[in-house]
Amino acid sequence: MNKKIRILLYIISVLVFLFWIIKDTETGIMIWASFVALSGLLYSYWYKKAIFIFSLLACIIAITFVKEYPFSVFSACLIFLFLIPIPYYFCKKSKNMKKSLFLRNRKLKIKYQTVLSKYRGTFYERQKQEDNIDKIVRFYSVWKKLYTSISKNEYVQVVLSFFDSQVGSKGQVFFEKTQTGLICLKTSGIFQNKDISILSSLLDKDKGYGVISDDNIVDCKIVYWFLKIDDEILGCLIIAVDKQYADRYVEEGMIFAPQISLGFKRIILFDIMLYRSRRDGLTGLMLKHYFLQRLNFEIQREKRFDYGFYILMLDLDHFKSVNDKYGHLAGDLVLASIAKTISDSVRPGDLVGRYGGEEFIVLMPIINKKEVEVAALKIKEAVKSLVFKENEERFSVTMSIGVSAPSKKISDPMLLIESSDRALYEAKKKGKDRVVLYSDINIKSDVNK
Repeated sequence: MNKKIRILLYIISVLVFLFWIIKDTETGIMIWASFVALSGLLYSYWYKKAIFIFSLLACIIAITFVKEYPFSVFSACLIFLFLIPIPYYFCKKSKNMKKSLFLRNRKLKIKYQTVLSKYRGTFYERQKQEDNIDKIVRFYSVWKKLYTSISKNEYVQVVLSFFDSQVGSKGQVFFEKTQTGLICLKTSGIFQNKDISILSSLLDKDKGYGVISDDNIVDCKIVYWFLKIDDEILGCLIIAVDKQYADRYVEEGMIFAPQISLGFKRIILFDIMLYRSRRDGLTGLMLKHYFLQRLNFEIQREKRFDYGFYILMLDLDHFKSVNDKYGHLAGDLVLASIAKTISDSVRPGDLVGRYGGEEFIVLMPIINKKEVEVAALKIKEAVKSLVFKENEERFSVTMSIGVSAPSKKISDPMLLIESSDRALYEAKKKGKDRVVLYSDINIKSDVNK
């Protein structure tokens, strides 16, 4: 049943009940008429026009049934009729108040939404910063290892070991940028037994952070982080992750990759400094002090494996005349060309150094007397075949080579060098442009005796 009808029935029931109680006197009728008018005022809250009906009905009841007190009837009718404007007045005031409250509530709602939006933005930003701090703290222990690493292999191993322990990571590849392109330094996880040459060609051109579009390489997403400082690309780290972690690893790249790049740049600079501290600036060959270090190492290894090695001392013939006639710049070009020729003429694994001035030194491990003599002659002829041009004039240089005694007979590095130097002296003494073995000098000495 409708609420308005239900309330109306309640009011009528109460009025009927009151009527039966006080209907016997005119005073009771007047009181009952007042209740009727007040009931109309009450019911006007649900139905505004009810005040007309009930007030007029109360006036009719008062005029019809009360004859003894006309002045009271007149006063009562005025009161009953005066009740009519009351609901309209309050209704209008209620509408105005409702409109005012509506506008105020709308402004408050807008303000609330603005504050809530700012709070959400601040909350999400705070949550993001807390996540970043958590990642940084998680990576802090690795940073300590990275910044104590001094070799490239050690550095790369620390990086890959860290990601091997992370949630969602399946494998990694560490590329280094070279002049010829990206070369693989180390792999781990699922990439260890896979051909990864295709990965370098699939990398995106933006040189930033992202996911490789080709998913056919492995059964997961492949995230790449380019390692760079400013516009200089140092390398690229590729991480295979579960598909649900791909976006997370791309975002983490913006935090971790710059730190890895700084450490990797330090390693590269350290390698450059180490290389320059060991190599001659003009020829690119080993410096004397580093060559002697390697010679000591070879002597210790020869004692363990008993494979034998020889040392070759090489010296250019009449090189002073080249400097005097063509100048020291031309002499430097000759030295650089001869150094390259010597390096190209020896075997892979042989050590070549610049001993000083126009003297060079070569260490040849795992070789016998006959083989070392052939190798020395090959170097001598290769140098002799070089033709230089300066001031429209062509010229060549020759080289004398002395070969040391076998390493099995002499364990002192300086004695080995001294024996090769003595053999070189004999080569110079016999007319230059020749190879002399220290063992041949001893044999001839023994024959003369």
